[in-house]
Amino acid sequence: MSLADWTVLPGVGPKLAERIEKDRQKNGDFGSLEALQRVKGIGPKRINSWKFFFE
Repeated sequence: MSLADWTVLPGVGPKLAERIEKDRQKNGDFGSLEALQRVKGIGPKRINSWKFFFE
């Protein structure tokens, strides 16, 4: 996903999208939706709200 793609998800603004992208570049692909929790500001509630978009 691109930086712009992340901002379409509920609760993701430009700053969080940038943190997601920087983490992905540094640590590699996430492999699962739950793996996004390694990014500061993303927890189980946010992951749960995004599951609909990744089905």
